[in-house]
Amino acid sequence: MKMQFKRQEEIALVLILACLVGIFSFVSFGSGVVNLASTNEIGNSLEKINALKEELEEKQAILAQLYKEIERLKEKLARLEKQDFSKEKEMAAIKQEIKKYQAKIAKVNKEIAVLKAKIKEAEKGYIDVGRLGGSLQIENPLYIECVKEGLIIQPKGKTVSLAEIESLFKRIIEGEYCVVFLVRPSGFESFLKAREIAEKKEGLKIGYEPIDSSWKLKFPKGVRT
Repeated sequence: MKMQFKRQEEIALVLILACLVGIFSFVSFGSGVVNLASTNEIGNSLEKINALKEELEEKQAILAQLYKEIERLKEKLARLEKQDFSKEKEMAAIKQEIKKYQAKIAKVNKEIAVLKAKIKEAEKGYIDVGRLGGSLQIENPLYIECVKEGLIIQPKGKTVSLAEIESLFKRIIEGEYCVVFLVRPSGFESFLKAREIAEKKEGLKIGYEPIDSSWKLKFPKGVRT
C-alpha cells in the first residue's frame, strides 16, 4: 500500500514538474474543472471543423478538374491554330469557353479562401494532441481524457463515470495495445484509477499528458475511435 501511494506521489510530482518547466504549458492540477457539457460543445466544434475541411477538399477537387478542362481546351485550341486557320468560329468558341472556366476558377478560389479562413478561425485555441510528447512516443494510441467526472474515450466522446471506471474500463482496453491518458487538472483521481487498471494489462503501452483545463483537443486524422 505504501509503495502504491509512493508511486502515485511520483506520478503527481512528474506532472507538476512538467508544468513548472513549461514543457506542456500546463496550469496547476489543483485548478480548473472540465465538465461533460463543455466536452460535448468541443465535440460539436470539431464536427464543424471536419465538415469545413471536407467542403474544402470538395472545392479543391472541383478546382483541379476545372484546371484540367482549361488545359484540354487550350491544347485543342493550339492544334486548331496550327492545323486549320479556317475554323475561326470554333476557335472563338473555345476561347469563350476558356474564359467561362477561368471565371469559375476565380469563384472557386474565393470560396476556398473563405473556407480556409473559417477553418483557421474555428481551430483557434485547439491543441494538436498528436504533437504532444506522450502521443509522439506511441503510434496511433487510444486516447483517454481524464476529467473530474470520469473518463472520456476520444475522439468519439464516449464517457465513463468515475464510479464505472473499475467495471467498464477493463473492457474498453481489451484488444488495445497502447493508450495515452490526457489528464485535465480536475481528472487526477480518474487518471489514477484508470492507470491502475491499464497497468494490469500485459503488454499495454501507456503514455500520459497533463493538459490545461482550457485546451480544446484536436486529434490526428485517422485516429481510432
